[in-house]
Amino acid sequence: MTDLNIIRGLGNGFDEEVLRVMKLMPEWEPGYLDGKPIKIRKILPIKFSLPD
Repeated sequence: MTDLNIIRGLGNGFDEEVLRVMKLMPEWEPGYLDGKPIKIRKILPIKFSLPD
């Protein structure tokens, strides 16, 4: 993955933690078009659940 962006951040360290965890993810398989690898844009929603 390249060019990681936070679209709607929460602040207070949450954004940094999301980026840290995303960088730890294994390599993704590229998309293919006509048998050739191409770049794909993916929006990955992430939910936080905080204790009450």
